[in-house]
Amino acid sequence: MGAPLAANPVAEAEAAADDLQAAAIALGEARQADDRIAALTQTVRAFEDALGALRGGIRQAEIRARSIEARLAQDEAQLANLLAALQIIQRTPAQVLLIHPNGPIGSARAGMMVSELTPGLQLKADQLSQDLADLALIRQTQQVAQTQLQSGLVGAQEARAELARIMSEREGVPPVRPDPALLQAILEGSDSLAAFALGLEALALVPGQTQGFGVWRGRLPLPVSGSLLRGYNVSDQAGVARPGWILAVEPGSLVSSPVAATVRYSGPLLDFGNVIV
Repeated sequence: MGAPLAANPVAEAEAAADDLQAAAIALGEARQADDRIAALTQTVRAFEDALGALRGGIRQAEIRARSIEARLAQDEAQLANLLAALQIIQRTPAQVLLIHPNGPIGSARAGMMVSELTPGLQLKADQLSQDLADLALIRQTQQVAQTQLQSGLVGAQEARAELARIMSEREGVPPVRPDPALLQAILEGSDSLAAFALGLEALALVPGQTQGFGVWRGRLPLPVSGSLLRGYNVSDQAGVARPGWILAVEPGSLVSSPVAATVRYSGPLLDFGNVIV
């Protein structure tokens, strides 16, 4: 498998939109049950990618909004003094502004100081206006994204339900099931996932499904939409290294085999939780 790319919500959203369009075309062209299963699997994956992109966009928007709010809060005291000064100047009669205790020279100096302050005040006002406009746009974008997120969740649930229905109704050659007693003996005699996999080699393979892993090495997509937490044999905080990738995924995400395969075992295994081999 290749390592996932760095998160980019914009690129992810564009790719997810393309995937949804391709999935819709594949679903419309599917005629056989297997074709519909493949198309629905593609549809569910596209929905999950789209939901991930939406969540990423919402997170980045919230980070940007909080940054603006923090800057506004930091400048709140300065802005309050600025507004108070502007209000005083606005309420002061023009003839009073021309009078200075130090006479004409003091008035001239005060005028020069005010003229030097004006560009800075205008720049500050423009920045404040832009920040407020950005904040309003971000909040509006978040509301739209939340609506799209809810719609996407409904679409993903409907696609999952349709996929489950078609798979339950599909008729064909029953899957090969190993002898339960033999399988239990292999499980009990295994002290690692690798040992368990070696034990399964004693079971007969389905004809036509014996292509070696070397053909697919480095080319397999992830079996589920998510982000990589730890790579193969990378130790966690407790110092435990596991022979596989650890992914962070959303609850209910679709897990599928990246290539045609036969399920040899499905269930709990040692301390790995539920495992599919």
